[in-house]
Amino acid sequence: MLAETRRKQILTQINTDGQVSTDTLAEKLEVSVETIRRDLGVLEKRSALTRVHGGAMRLPITSVAHESPYRERSLENAAQKYRIGAYVAASLPAKATIFLDIGTTVEAVVAALPENFHGTFITTSLRIGMELARLPHAEVLTSGGRIRHDELSMSGPAASEFLINFHPDIAVISVGALKANTGITDYDFEEVQLKKIVMQNAAKSYVVADSSKIGKVAPYGFCPVDIPHAIITDEKLSSAEASRLEKAGANLIIA
Repeated sequence: MLAETRRKQILTQINTDGQVSTDTLAEKLEVSVETIRRDLGVLEKRSALTRVHGGAMRLPITSVAHESPYRERSLENAAQKYRIGAYVAASLPAKATIFLDIGTTVEAVVAALPENFHGTFITTSLRIGMELARLPHAEVLTSGGRIRHDELSMSGPAASEFLINFHPDIAVISVGALKANTGITDYDFEEVQLKKIVMQNAAKSYVVADSSKIGKVAPYGFCPVDIPHAIITDEKLSSAEASRLEKAGANLIIA
């Protein structure tokens, strides 16, 4: 069994039961206790669970209310973001040129990349640039620009000029919200302009959005739902929302 498949099963078990022991997981998945401990360590770093003595448990809901805005976003729907991230990471071809947008769902993509991944990455996120630095065979290019302090993203004219010169094979785009009849929207005007540039230049674009963002509208729009090559979300998306998106021409993928 692949490590990412095993970790997905671990998250499913914990989200179902609330808490599970290391021994139980090892027996069920037919691996050593040491392997499970490593998996739990990886998942905790992705903010997908909390480790406790002898096992792990779901992230406590009360922990979100006292964190900073970025920290809140990193904890919300962590398991869904992990599944989306793992799906996208497994879909990225080696040696491709890939744009990675800002945001916690895109960070989940980076976390799922294997260390032997070869390719060129372009990003406007300082966080993502630093995470990509762990990949010894990858080339990482970051823009300049005005730094958004909480997000550690870069935008403005310098970032725009940087991105105009690239034509990535794949662009992985985050969003603030999307709705079938309104389109794909976000909360920062300057960052929306960067998304437009990237989507126009990229051979393929994947929009990543957990299901909590679907059916909502943010202030600034940048494209209809039928423009991206695919919209990748999670299994909690309602059948009604899925139907509306598909009728609007969206290529919907459930991770």
